[in-house]
Amino acid sequence: MNWNGKVKFYPDGSYNIVYCNHYIFNDTPTERNPKDDEKEKRSKKNVKRQTTLTGLSGENSEVRTDSLKRAKDRIQDICLLNRFDYFVTLTFNPDKVDSLDVEQVKTAIKGWLNNGVKRRNYKYIAIPEYHKSGRIHLHALMSGDLQLVDSGHRHYEKTIYNIADWQERFGFCTAIPIDGNINKLGYYITKYITKGNDKIFGRFYWSSRNLNREPETEYFNCEFRDIDKPVYYIEACDRMIKYESNFNFDD
Repeated sequence: MNWNGKVKFYPDGSYNIVYCNHYIFNDTPTERNPKDDEKEKRSKKNVKRQTTLTGLSGENSEVRTDSLKRAKDRIQDICLLNRFDYFVTLTFNPDKVDSLDVEQVKTAIKGWLNNGVKRRNYKYIAIPEYHKSGRIHLHALMSGDLQLVDSGHRHYEKTIYNIADWQERFGFCTAIPIDGNINKLGYYITKYITKGNDKIFGRFYWSSRNLNREPETEYFNCEFRDIDKPVYYIEACDRMIKYESNFNFDD
């Protein structure tokens, strides 16, 4: 059955509602065929990206209507459904890895993360980003048995750690303990998602498979015109969207 409203509930009591003027939400999961996924990937290459004004937690920004907005929403879901212990930044020593070379960076990062999941129970969500120099670095939320060593530096009285095996093999890193509001941090890291991110590794972010991803979701029908919220128009079609959310951003 199709609906024109969807609300996602999170363990801390937060919620996020989307209203549409069309019945676009389907509450019946569908099984995907791998061949269908390949067809969809090929077709997306031929679809022109479109932009619209959209909102996240009450703020407006110009984003792509397709993958960019969905990526930010999924990151927010993952942050609210999982526990992460450290905010991590990974950079490279150019004598060890050429961070201008996408394939070198991809091989190094994926190998290190995959090994950490298998051997050290890593859980992570990681966002690659280009520095203005053109070099690639990574921001991540992580938990697990990280090999932490005190860097000797502090950030607002928090110890800044280095991750020993990353530093030894690839270059530089920082790991700062997370003890604040995960809603605020989740919203903060989505700011690293930009129109250029998916050009780096072909996707906006990486995440380990051992994460919770699907919040409790309810679907409903409503009279779209009666919802007293700003309207966001999706370009090149007749769909309109309204948002309503309640996230706890207290420190």
